[in-house]
Amino acid sequence: MINADAFKNQSVSAAAAALHKLADDYYAWRNENYPVRSSEAGLHTWDDRLTDYSPGKIAERAQHIRSLLDRVRAMKTDNWPKDERIDWILFRAQLENAEFGDRVLKFEFTNQQVYTDECTNAILSDDANPGKRKAIVARCGTALAGPSRSVLIRRRILAGALAACRLRLTIVR
Repeated sequence: MINADAFKNQSVSAAAAALHKLADDYYAWRNENYPVRSSEAGLHTWDDRLTDYSPGKIAERAQHIRSLLDRVRAMKTDNWPKDERIDWILFRAQLENAEFGDRVLKFEFTNQQVYTDECTNAILSDDANPGKRKAIVARCGTALAGPSRSVLIRRRILAGALAACRLRLTIVR
């Protein structure tokens, strides 16, 4: 005789596995789209890049998060085991935090600290990485006079980056 609960548990396992796959894909996407944050966390795959804060890319990232959050919210978790429901709640909360930032706070358009942090962390968190330094120089339009990493050069790079990013700060509080 076949136990009907075996099939029910199989569908719960498949749904939980789908959640874990969504989470894994999201974290990989987030790491690639926020390379400075990834470097700070110890993942140096994209050390030669900065986050793309062009309006189109900001909108694309916001849409991706909204779409993923809709999929996660649509999951029926009532019969999931406790640990899987906790995973679902925690992952949903992470997505809701990012979505709230995109929908309400809009820091890319209202908070200069987004760009200050990006530049400062890119420069200071990985001093030994010439690839990242070259990407920063290219993005900021500032030329380095040599391999010197003096405070003066850091300030010049940061100032160039902030000057370019101020153009995106459109909403005044």
